[in-house]
Amino acid sequence: MRKTMLMALILVFTLIFASAAADLSITRCMYYTDESPCDIIWWVDTGAKQHCRACRNHVTDKEDPRSYVPVTEWTACSVGESGECSVCGADYRSNAESDPTADEKILMELFMAYTMEHGAAPLTTSVSGSELKLSLTSDFISWVYDMGGSVSETLMVKTEYALSLPAGSTYAYEGGPVTPAAEVAASEYGPGALLEQFGILTIGEPYYENNQTPGKAKALVDLSVKRGQTYTLAVGFTIQGSAPERLPGDSDGDGDISLADAIALLHYCADQTESIRTDNADVDGDGAATLEDLLSLLKYLAGWDISFE
Repeated sequence: MRKTMLMALILVFTLIFASAAADLSITRCMYYTDESPCDIIWWVDTGAKQHCRACRNHVTDKEDPRSYVPVTEWTACSVGESGECSVCGADYRSNAESDPTADEKILMELFMAYTMEHGAAPLTTSVSGSELKLSLTSDFISWVYDMGGSVSETLMVKTEYALSLPAGSTYAYEGGPVTPAAEVAASEYGPGALLEQFGILTIGEPYYENNQTPGKAKALVDLSVKRGQTYTLAVGFTIQGSAPERLPGDSDGDGDISLADAIALLHYCADQTESIRTDNADVDGDGAATLEDLLSLLKYLAGWDISFE
């Protein structure tokens, strides 16, 4: 009887081991194609002591940081006296002394090194109106591993930024510029928060277009990556009311024509996000506020006999 039970236990153990061995031999995930082969690795969360299998080539196709697991859900590591997991091999005695903050700092140093080497930040981005999606490139992730570093699963998905106007999309005109409060919200996962933490990605202050008079206007915010690009998010809003009478030359809309109007128009022409009354600044009446208008305004302020349209 005991011999039969022992043989049964050996058989069960053999089946379990064979199943685990079969899992470890898998070389492709559900997104595999002949044109896009897989690069299967183990992912280990040393803090929670759990592991899964991930595909480095296809991980960025998914939004949820745990949805790229091709075989099973996350599984708790089986850690014995040796301190190593019997399935994924993670050594928790050595990892217990690691500093996540130091790991993140090393990753950001590699990020900047890659950026300098390749002349561009290793980011895949898409901007659509008020939304920006940002993720690390698969080439950079592979490069980090080749350099002996690592990238956590939560940094391998997209960070989504969204610009919004919490107070709504319609505002009353009260005689001056309308500047509704604009907020940029970011999703919990992805590289965005880490880039912000190390000052590599910065979020600018809101600025506005066509917000001096009633009509359609925009709130805008720039997100800039060091040694990378600047991405502009924009959300529209409506200003309701009656427009004040047009005063050609009064670029800043304060009811007076002065040097301040020329300065405001200069900033506007230099794309320095200056908010002006373009109808007033368009002193030659060609439908746009330009450097020609600025030259005419300066001549007018200098006492020349200049007539505005």
